[in-house]
Amino acid sequence: MDSNQTINELKAALALKDRILDLIMAVDSIRDTATDPAAMMAEIVQLIAQDYQTDLCFIALLNRETEQVEMQAIQQKPDLEAKYIDSLTKRDVIAHTLGFDRVTIWERTQHPPLIGNALDADIAIVPISLKANEPLGVMLLVCRETSFSAGDIECLTYIEDHIDSAVIQGQTFYELSNRNQQLELIAKIDQIRDMHLPIDQMLELVVNTLIEEIPSEQGFAMLYDQGTKQLILRVASDAEYFASAEPYAQILAFSEKTLIDGGMVIRNGLTIPQMRSIMCLPLILSDKIIGVLGLINRKTANGFLNQDTRLHQAAGSQIDTALYETMEKRHLREVLGRAVGPHIMDRILHNDANVLKSERMVLTVLYADIRESTQMTIETEPEDLVAFMNDYLHTMNQIVLEYDGTLDKFVGDEVMALFGAPIPQEDHALRALKVAQDMLVAHAEIIERWRKRGINARPIGIGIATGELIVGEMGSTQRTDYTVMGHAANLGARICAIAPGGEIYICPETHRLTAAHTDAIPLEPMSFKGIKEKTTIYQVAPLVSTLISAEANRRLGTDLNL
Repeated sequence: MDSNQTINELKAALALKDRILDLIMAVDSIRDTATDPAAMMAEIVQLIAQDYQTDLCFIALLNRETEQVEMQAIQQKPDLEAKYIDSLTKRDVIAHTLGFDRVTIWERTQHPPLIGNALDADIAIVPISLKANEPLGVMLLVCRETSFSAGDIECLTYIEDHIDSAVIQGQTFYELSNRNQQLELIAKIDQIRDMHLPIDQMLELVVNTLIEEIPSEQGFAMLYDQGTKQLILRVASDAEYFASAEPYAQILAFSEKTLIDGGMVIRNGLTIPQMRSIMCLPLILSDKIIGVLGLINRKTANGFLNQDTRLHQAAGSQIDTALYETMEKRHLREVLGRAVGPHIMDRILHNDANVLKSERMVLTVLYADIRESTQMTIETEPEDLVAFMNDYLHTMNQIVLEYDGTLDKFVGDEVMALFGAPIPQEDHALRALKVAQDMLVAHAEIIERWRKRGINARPIGIGIATGELIVGEMGSTQRTDYTVMGHAANLGARICAIAPGGEIYICPETHRLTAAHTDAIPLEPMSFKGIKEKTTIYQVAPLVSTLISAEANRRLGTDLNL
């Protein structure tokens, strides 16, 4: 090899690295500056399409609620034949690509039978995922005139992690926006409730507020007559519409169904005269039927959306408590008590806004997840599985609250908890470790108990990470809905994903803060999606006796001396 060839190869390698760095910086800049997730996806697709000179480029993401793939952004050349778009944007094609775990190239002569060889183009599939078995979506690139080089593939492999992060950030944005909208609606309903108006006036304001928040043509409220066992229309936004016999008969039928089912009834795409869609929410408190709150004809082509149900339910939860004011505080304590510790709930009820303000804090996040849960769902009867999950989730929740942790959410069988917010805790990492240990002990007892009943329960793996996170509660200070964003939260989830059943894995920062109180074994450095350098994860040994005692943790509002 002569010197000129060596120099050219070095120049090519350097040019590729520059290209990779430029794309990574561009994706990160889009992620940090885009006004909303839709704009962010559109800009990323435009960036990749321009860099690769694609004929077609699009991102499709998996909707976690509907489990359907939805197109997020697409860019195509004007002269691209329709067959390319029609073939590659089909749900079955996209669903097939969700199973890929790395960048894959379909060469023009080797297309899978799913799309055939009618498309004269090279196709690159870039998987978007949180972890190996949790796809978020896919990005497809189509080139008719050129092929994908080894450098192109290497570049896509590098920027894949940054697109993953952008998608996760977008999902978090939507979740936070939806939660914020829910809390704002709850605050509006609270203001109406606090006016102490007569029932019909209060319901009229509530129905009009709902129509505004969930754009609909009509809204109504029915109350249940305990004597006649019938629903009585008390408020209608459009008296003339409800005076018509045919629509009213259908509204009454759907309202009665929602009470029988004990849950929300949503119907879109109706062909009933004057009715395209309807959403009815049963108002039931402490097993007592109060009535039905409903909306008709959502002002969108597809009818009522998933996020509409949460808004509707948020409003309904305030109406029943308003109708039965004496039960309000008990209801709030029951709801909030499942998410935060008792002293945090007390502060919320006393309007202590400073405790719940949004800020950057060093926190510890804990994830606990049942191993092989999918197999367990296959093996277990639905009734038994629900009973087991209720037992498991209730127990894990109680342990979190015992140590003044905050339950962030349940995601299937995964438990996510925060330590150090909203009440600052200097020992947040140590609390998380103690909770993890207690979880393993308690879950072992759950496993034994359920195996005696013939249920092959699986162990849990636990991942813990500490770091600076953005933590915040949005909306009214009378309602708490804490959540976090940041690197440590993603790292904790990924550590949990690799923790074997019966084990606790922690990140380096958690280990640093707790090293004086527990033994931990460093594992071989590991690579995680979205993290350039390998990370040393620690396997936690049984905690030493100098840890926080359960009795001390139960003393609310008391600093614990270790």
